[in-house]
Amino acid sequence: MKFEIKNRYDGSVIFECETPNFKMAVELAVKNKKNLSKANLRGANLDGADLRGADLVWANLRGSDLNGADLGSAKLRGADLSAADFDGANLRGADLSAANLRGADLGEACLVGADLRKIKI
Repeated sequence: MKFEIKNRYDGSVIFECETPNFKMAVELAVKNKKNLSKANLRGANLDGADLRGADLVWANLRGSDLNGADLGSAKLRGADLSAADFDGANLRGADLSAANLRGADLGEACLVGADLRKIKI
């Protein structure tokens, strides 16, 4: 199935590929070091996804399922993470500065070394 990851502001296609599901499309984009800043991933099921080192600056992940996801060293500066579920996620060394975490579930999440300056809660 063909999936597109679009810019949250202008709807332009950032990345597209054929994979069995959207989660695999996002993981493939990250693996190929695609810049997903400003991506619209609102409400995405990314449960257990490997997103280590992902560039998700100013991305929209509002209401996304990131249970057990690996976001180690990910760039999430200014991202909308409100109401996202990060239960058991690895955010070790992630840049969360100025991110919107209102209503996010961070239960059991690893935040060691994460940049939490100016977050919105």
